[in-house]
Amino acid sequence: PVNDALTPAFINEALSELVRSCVAIAHNDKLTEEQLARILPVVLRGANDPRPEPTADQNQEQKVTGWDTRSPRIHSAEAIILLARYPTCCSPDVQATITQLGKDPVPVVRVQIATRLTCLYRTAPDLMWQLLEHYAHNDPNPTVLRDAVRNLHQLPAKDASKTANLTASILERTTGLPDTDEIRNDCINIFCGLTLWASDPQSTALINTLLTHPLTHAADLHRLILCVAGSLPTHEQRVTDAAFALLHRTITNILQALRSLEAQYQDHKAPPTAQAQHDELMRCADELAMRLYLSSGAFQNPNNEREFLTPEEFYRQAKPLLVMLAELGHPHIAHSILEALQFFIPVDPPGVLLLVGDVVRTGSKYGYQYEQLAMDLMVKIIEQYLAQYRTILRDNAECARALMDTLDVFVRVGWPSAHRLAYRLNDIYR
Repeated sequence: PVNDALTPAFINEALSELVRSCVAIAHNDKLTEEQLARILPVVLRGANDPRPEPTADQNQEQKVTGWDTRSPRIHSAEAIILLARYPTCCSPDVQATITQLGKDPVPVVRVQIATRLTCLYRTAPDLMWQLLEHYAHNDPNPTVLRDAVRNLHQLPAKDASKTANLTASILERTTGLPDTDEIRNDCINIFCGLTLWASDPQSTALINTLLTHPLTHAADLHRLILCVAGSLPTHEQRVTDAAFALLHRTITNILQALRSLEAQYQDHKAPPTAQAQHDELMRCADELAMRLYLSSGAFQNPNNEREFLTPEEFYRQAKPLLVMLAELGHPHIAHSILEALQFFIPVDPPGVLLLVGDVVRTGSKYGYQYEQLAMDLMVKIIEQYLAQYRTILRDNAECARALMDTLDVFVRVGWPSAHRLAYRLNDIYR
């Protein structure tokens, strides 16, 4: 019973504090049935509180960035779905309340449910899927959609078909809408994971659509590269093989699209739209080159205990990608490739040197040789060959020519360190 002497403001503040305390308690994974029985009535009371009140002019399509901490219904929505992890708390009445809050007219209330839908995975899976379907097909709020996608991303591979279907609906709804890049990126992550790990047909078909139309979907392909390369290596060889194969298809289609654009406008200046497409495709290639360098083991981050493939295995899988990227000549792409190749010199000294020559030759058309970082890296690479692989340089005329041609590119610029290396070429024959 409520004391009539208490003011509405006091009652609201007290209920808000109680429900906030229930939220903190509900995060605990080891609550007893007695403890649950004490806090659930408080949460249900808050769930029926009129605050926050919906307004007629409320913009349902505006992102949720914050909320009034004095509104009991918001905190109750968070608490009740956390408590629904416990079977004893997931009664029909509680599920009905979650449904009500999950479709609340105030977006911030819906967000509390949408953010934590996987809490229902074991105790009320049917309700979880019902709400996910409602959000995927009907909810107009971008924050609710984003949270729904992130819940979908957490679901296991056995639910791949349902997950892919709902994710496709969300992706379709965001197509052409402004300020939905974050949602689209999360959707691409899901499709990528389901393609590689679950061989899901719908996800594979969607990825194929992106690959078939790189000019239209360059931004999505950029996210795809981040997702695939960022997951290397995986703990299953089949998935690692599939990831490299997907990256190979991706860069092949990107290069084809770039050549098509360049051929189309080789005799006249490309319009802004075509130039923007070209820049987006180059950004994809640049991202792939950087990710290969970071994933190879060449970049050693002392604060990151990340696992890597053996250099021999990574080089075997990545070399076709590096060869294709070497055609582009963009200085930043060239530098990422050369940083990776330096790491692989012990794996394949002749092959790496020939590829280094290709990268420098193509990169020199775009001014790569004028960069200080480029010269510093080339000094390290050439000194390594002069110190450890003289036999290869003596016995393999093609390798010797590649080294001299590469060095000559930097000598012509006038780098003093390049001239000093040139004076040491006679060391090859000592």
